[in-house]
Amino acid sequence: MIPRPASLLSPLRCRSMTSHSASALPAHHAGASFTAANRLSTIQRHMSASASASASASGSSSTTGAAGGVKRLTVFGAGLMGAGIAQVGAQNGLKIVLSDVTDQALQNGLNIITKSLSRVAKKAQPDDIEGFTKTVMSNIETTTDAAKAVEEADLVVEAIIESLKVKRDLFGFLDTKAKDSCIFATNTSSLSVTEIAEACGNERQARFAGLHFFNPVPAMKLVEIIRTPQTSDETYNALREVTLKMGKAPVTCKDTPGFIVNRLLVPYMLEAIRMVERGDATPEDVDQAMELGAGYPMGPFKLLDFVGLDTTSYIASGWREKAEQGVISKELVEPIPMMEEMVKSGRLGRKSGKGFYEVSGVHGATETAWQRDGETTSGHLTKGRSDENAADRATGKGTRVLGYGRTVRATTVSTASESEARSGWKRGLGEGASTVGLDCREGRRIMHA
Repeated sequence: MIPRPASLLSPLRCRSMTSHSASALPAHHAGASFTAANRLSTIQRHMSASASASASASGSSSTTGAAGGVKRLTVFGAGLMGAGIAQVGAQNGLKIVLSDVTDQALQNGLNIITKSLSRVAKKAQPDDIEGFTKTVMSNIETTTDAAKAVEEADLVVEAIIESLKVKRDLFGFLDTKAKDSCIFATNTSSLSVTEIAEACGNERQARFAGLHFFNPVPAMKLVEIIRTPQTSDETYNALREVTLKMGKAPVTCKDTPGFIVNRLLVPYMLEAIRMVERGDATPEDVDQAMELGAGYPMGPFKLLDFVGLDTTSYIASGWREKAEQGVISKELVEPIPMMEEMVKSGRLGRKSGKGFYEVSGVHGATETAWQRDGETTSGHLTKGRSDENAADRATGKGTRVLGYGRTVRATTVSTASESEARSGWKRGLGEGASTVGLDCREGRRIMHA
């Protein structure tokens, strides 16, 4: 066994051992992702068409030599995300090596996959659930030896702790162990892919990109492919083809904070909190407005409780550095006293049993709106706001991001926002903005460019 730097060990263990117990995996629970986890239904056909149109417009081809060579996938991190990526790859014929720092972490990951496959098999192969599971699992090997894990890999996907230093340490080590043709990809949801890639040599940086899956991976169709300035066309095409092979719908984005989904989702949630903080509306009314007026399957405050206010606060604070650099608008990530107060007091959302809603009952089935100082937030309302106003504010934030640096096309944003939805999502953000009408000619120009 080739020894690894000690700095790579404990962060991996932290991710796997604290967050991914195999005994706590109901399908409706997601991890620290910014997504509401559920299966897609009514939007799949439109989503796939939009993804194809996006890829076609970017000039990508599905027939490249590199893409055809991705047959062996190594996944680092055996938590919910890593296990999910390994499962989907194995289900679609890829040979998988799943790597983590301890045998126990790997066993937890295998338990996650086995439990998930049993649910899949009930629909895919109900007469032979055991046989279905056994066939898929035969495509998965495990090892705690990082160097051995990448010996034959065509593609390496990292799904470990969300720490720039730890990711850079891992990729810096792997760069000297993997074959020259191997593609590296990070599943980061918020860190700079370019800064992670800089841990590798120049040649590897051309074969480095972001490959951002969503939780739970077996159910969520979307994958964001993040191109750095160094990412080659061959690498992009290979990643696009392998995600399609895995049954996913890829969308493409530059290396910008939060990429597409989180870049739109986080400011949307923050603006919702500001509305309540100003006394514009109650959390219940904002949620109802976005669910019934904008067609969202879950309002922002329900989503905040699901994601965790501490997670949202952490990401927003990390983005403020980017705002100082002019990469993202300062207005989008300004500190919100109300949110920080809630985090300090332990109102983190579902993980603590209370956030904007008090959660009780089996699986949190009973939700009671938070009452502040003995009265509902409606006692502090200063002026009336319509459902349309709440929807317009949320859509306006998203289209402002869309125009900031022209990161992606509106059709790609609609594909991403639809793919993030649970069943019942009615339209993507770009389409929604076109429907309600933007407030300025510049907005219309951006959306239809």
